[in-house]
Amino acid sequence: MVADSQPGHIDQIKQTNAGAVYRLIDQLGPVSRIDLSRFAQLAPASITKIVREMLEAHLVQETEIQEPGSRGRPAVGLMVETEAWHYLAVRISRGEIHLSLRDLSSQLVVEDQLELALTDSTPFLTRVIDHIDRFFIRPSKEAGTPYLHRHDDARYYRYRKWHYSSHAVL
Repeated sequence: MVADSQPGHIDQIKQTNAGAVYRLIDQLGPVSRIDLSRFAQLAPASITKIVREMLEAHLVQETEIQEPGSRGRPAVGLMVETEAWHYLAVRISRGEIHLSLRDLSSQLVVEDQLELALTDSTPFLTRVIDHIDRFFIRPSKEAGTPYLHRHDDARYYRYRKWHYSSHAVL
């Protein structure tokens, strides 16, 4: 019985460790791998594996850090990759919907304020989702391209059953 439940337990430990490492990078970044190992109380090999996966997923990025008074090659520091990932913030008030796309550092990427009719027979949730769809699909005023257009990456933004690809929305 114990052997049957062990793989799930190991996966949970890996997720917990990865979460702890990500939080440390977010709080302390830029931070070196050796410092992460010390603060997280994990083996350097574990840190290397966790960080490699985070780098591949564009969750963190490497940067040079030069300690004051140190000589030689600068250490490689890790910090959270805030520009690669975005989230949608939605605020609904009487007669209005405010939509803003922000990066992980909460910096505004783009925003819009739209009318949300109070006397519309269309179901409320359908109207909200329609506004979100139009927010992502319409071209930006500056570039003439969709807000989510990026040639280097195919990101998917999931809302219930829909997904948006920066390559598919041109």
